[in-house]
Amino acid sequence: YVQPIVANPKGRDFVDFDEDLQVKDLQNATKDGYREIELVKRFTTVGMGPSQGRHSALATARIVAEATGRTVGEI
Repeated sequence: YVQPIVANPKGRDFVDFDEDLQVKDLQNATKDGYREIELVKRFTTVGMGPSQGRHSALATARIVAEATGRTVGEI
């Protein structure tokens, strides 16, 4: 996984604790065709909880970039 995500032995690799979103949720969104960061955010509601993405924004960008074969700057 991309930093700062640490793999959980039980398979629960959370990206956004406010919205209970895991790495697999973001990866599935990109597989469903949501390849732009704003579309992934709208589809998954990542970053829409009380923290407003302060803790999840960078990890989300890195996961979407990796899943779509781009750099963080390109997304």
